[in-house]
Amino acid sequence: MNNRRQILIRNGLSITNNRLRILAKLKGANRPLSVGQIVGLFPEGELDRVTAYRTLRMFLDRGIVHRIEGDNGTWHYEMCKCPDIEHVLHPHFVCSECKKVMCLESTRVAFPYKEIRECNLSVEDVQVKFTGICGPCREKGPRVC
Repeated sequence: MNNRRQILIRNGLSITNNRLRILAKLKGANRPLSVGQIVGLFPEGELDRVTAYRTLRMFLDRGIVHRIEGDNGTWHYEMCKCPDIEHVLHPHFVCSECKKVMCLESTRVAFPYKEIRECNLSVEDVQVKFTGICGPCREKGPRVC
């Protein structure tokens, strides 16, 4: 059985063409993608933003994807690569010039699961984000307004 189908079944979701196709785009991406970027990967009119948002929200609620806030409050989504519920966090870098969001996967961030359970806390969102100017944008030189 196809891995994307297994992800949907394991998470109690019915298999739909849009869900499979969105999973394929996220799995094939080498960095987190915004909803606009995901929609843009499909031929015009094949996937609307509302369907993409609803699907990504469903994936997020089930831990299939993670999200990171990019510049100007834009959310970017990536596949969860964690084998269990205790997700391994990695930081992201957001370029303030080109707005690209990049994973810094070689760095892992310890998450205090034990303390959170002991204190009976409910964590809704965790992000580790660096903001600055990426190498290609730095090479272009300073912006002239």
